[in-house]
Amino acid sequence: MNKMDTPKILEFGFSKMNNGVSISFFELHEMIPFEVKRVYTISTSAIESTRGNHAHVNQNQVIICVEGCATAKIISKSGEVLNFDVTKQALFIPKNQWIEINMYPHSTLLCFASENYDNLISIFEKNKFLNQD
Repeated sequence: MNKMDTPKILEFGFSKMNNGVSISFFELHEMIPFEVKRVYTISTSAIESTRGNHAHVNQNQVIICVEGCATAKIISKSGEVLNFDVTKQALFIPKNQWIEINMYPHSTLLCFASENYDNLISIFEKNKFLNQD
């Protein structure tokens, strides 16, 4: 497997200043292992929400929980399950992975995608994804 086949936490800079302010930073070209073609956010209101429940056929993603808390469950085509706490962390999600993201109330994800939006190249049935060659 190469580095683009496996979901993983990506490290980025964090500085805490004396005045109670913290800064998180990263250089796109250094941290994200693909050319970013789309950036979007996903936010929850006062209720917990599950997002994802699909797989992208040809799109790599990086998600960062910039506010609140979120966890991600990533399932490979072989059925391997990986769980991540993405609160204040970046998660690389390669193409052909089933994605389930649990977002807690008042949370926001910042998402970077390798492809422009095309709903037709996503799989929305988990069994179809797991049984597809």
